Amino acid sequence: MNDYIILYLLTGTRGGINRIQILKLLSKGNLNAHKIKEKLKIDYKTVQHHLRLLLKHRFVTTSNKYGALYLLTDEFKRHMNLFKEILAKVNKSIERL
Repeated sequence: MNDYIILYLLTGTRGGINRIQILKLLSKGNLNAHKIKEKLKIDYKTVQHHLRLLLKHRFVTTSNKYGALYLLTDEFKRHMNLFKEILAKVNKSIERL
């Protein structure tokens, strides 16, 4: 995983904001897809889609198959400073609205 992939998936695509919100939730603790759906108030299929992308690019991993808990990978945690920078810029953009 490199900085370009992180920037692209979180800021360069349409669903970046949803992925940022999911990662922000997971940075506070492990959750399953249903809990993520409830907290973010977005469609379950949308949550599943973003989790598949985050799994594919090794941002998150799962604890098991049924009722899987999602958690941040150690690889992603090594890039937490970049994530926090992105989060700060997104928050600043939202405040302007």
